[in-house]
Amino acid sequence: MLLHPRQRDVEGVSELGDARVRAPEPLENPTPGGVGQGSEGSVELRLILNHMVQYNAFDWLVNSPALRFLTMIETQSLRLIPYAPEQILALINQPERFEDLAGFPAAPGLRDGFVSDEVSAGWLAELRKLGHPDPWQLGFALLHRDSGSVIGSAGFKGPPDADGVVEVAYGIVPAFQGFGYATEATQALVAFAFANDVVERVRAHTLPAQSASTRVLTKCGFTRVGNVIDPDDGPVWRWERIG
Repeated sequence: MLLHPRQRDVEGVSELGDARVRAPEPLENPTPGGVGQGSEGSVELRLILNHMVQYNAFDWLVNSPALRFLTMIETQSLRLIPYAPEQILALINQPERFEDLAGFPAAPGLRDGFVSDEVSAGWLAELRKLGHPDPWQLGFALLHRDSGSVIGSAGFKGPPDADGVVEVAYGIVPAFQGFGYATEATQALVAFAFANDVVERVRAHTLPAQSASTRVLTKCGFTRVGNVIDPDDGPVWRWERIG
């Protein structure tokens, strides 16, 4: 699958887990260096949001753009947490600061997907302009529940277009490839997209040959609908799933 930033995955498949889109909740007994460790403020925010949900005080946010910036998606093995611009910029320019800003360490290889020559200069320019998390533009960090590290990225190549179409993309670091995490992440992206009433179709592109990416898309309910020419990658297969 061609990623944004563009990189290619090598990933196995697994049975799909149920993806749940919900507000963050506090993690039990956060400990230094463990899952949920971050700034004191971020832990307090999760506690506040949890109480808002518990007492139905979250209803006023349902139609607010702020809601998508507070969204975390959970799958069987992963937590998809929206990237903030400063986290990605730190990963690119000062990787030693990423853990302090994100609250979780980056698995080896995570930075490579953002410093490759294939990363779009236009995307980097937009990244520097953004002042807040935006899943449609920046995507999600893939937090591995067991290791407590960020093992990849997943997201979209922009917000829904005028026809209600979004394109998904993802990447998993080498040490965690082959365990089905790309399938889980793609399932979660599809659930997130179709939770938005504007989205009618989710799209993806792969190189024109059977591969791990094509198996992931098939597993997630996509159908190959044709061949197109990508301006950067040449001939590619187009895949779509209709809501």
